[in-house]
Amino acid sequence: MMLSWGSKPATLSRGPIIESWWLRIVLTILSLAGGGIVSVVSFSDENFVIISIYEILTISMIGIELLRHNGSVRSSGIGLTRNTASIFAVAGLFAVVILGFILIVSLLLGGTLSVPTPQVSFVGLAILVVSSAGEEVVFRGTIFQALLERFGPATAIISTSTLFGLAHSVNPGISALAIINVVLAGVVLGSLVVKTQSLWSAISFHVVWNGCVYLFIGSVSGHAFQPVISTLDSSSIPDELLWLVSGPFGVEQGLLTTVLLAFAIPSVFRVMKTDFDITKARIERNAAAYPAA
Repeated sequence: MMLSWGSKPATLSRGPIIESWWLRIVLTILSLAGGGIVSVVSFSDENFVIISIYEILTISMIGIELLRHNGSVRSSGIGLTRNTASIFAVAGLFAVVILGFILIVSLLLGGTLSVPTPQVSFVGLAILVVSSAGEEVVFRGTIFQALLERFGPATAIISTSTLFGLAHSVNPGISALAIINVVLAGVVLGSLVVKTQSLWSAISFHVVWNGCVYLFIGSVSGHAFQPVISTLDSSSIPDELLWLVSGPFGVEQGLLTTVLLAFAIPSVFRVMKTDFDITKARIERNAAAYPAA
C-alpha cells in the first residue's frame, strides 16, 4: 500500500514487541551509540571508526527487520530487486542534472574550471562513498521507516530532514542558507525513499552528489579537498552574484541550489518509479505480524 504525502497510516494496536515503532528507534540509537564506542576503542584511525559505525548500523537495520514477523532483507528497503539498478540510475541522474546546472551557471557568471593533473585518491573516494551511504542508513533507514509507518510520510521526511540539517550544522563554512539547503536535500532523499520504497534511491542520489562534487568541484559540505579531476574556482565571480551559486560551504550554499532542490521534490514523485517488489514484501510482513481478526 502506497502512502500519499499527507496520509497517516492507521495505528497498529497489537502485535509482537519488535513491531513497536518506538522500540525499533531505540534499538537503532543504541546500535549507533554502542557501535560508536566499539569503533573508537577498536580503531585509532578516524576513517575506520566511521566505516565501522556505518557497518554496525547496517547490520542492525537488517537484523531488526529480520526479527519482525516475516521480515526480510528486501522488506528493509536495502535488499536488491529486479528494479534496483534502474531506480539507482535514475536517482543518480537527478543529482547529476542538478549539479550540472549549478556548474554551468557558475561558469556563465565568471567562474572557472581548473583541470590539474588528476590526483584521484581511491581511499578518499571509497570513504566518501561509504560515508554517504552510511548517512542514508542513519537518516532514511530504520528510524525513517518506523516514523513512516507510525506517523506517515510528512512527519518522517520533515523530522529526519531537520536532524540531517542539524547534523551538518557543525561543518566548516556553515550558514543559515547552507543549513536550509541540507534540510531540503534531506527532503529530496526522504521523498525518494517514500516514492520508490527503496533505500538505494537515496543512497544513489547522495553518493553521486558527493562523488561528483568531490571529483569535479572540490568542496563537499564545507570540507575542501585537494583537486582531483577539476576544481571550480569561484573567486572571479562578482561578490554581488557569488551568493547565487556558492560560498564558504561550497555550491551547496548557493541560492540556486535551494531553488533546484525545491523543484526536485515534486519531480521525484512524478519521475521515480515504485519498487513493488519491496512493497509486496512489506505487505506480506505486515499481514504476518497483524493477521486479520
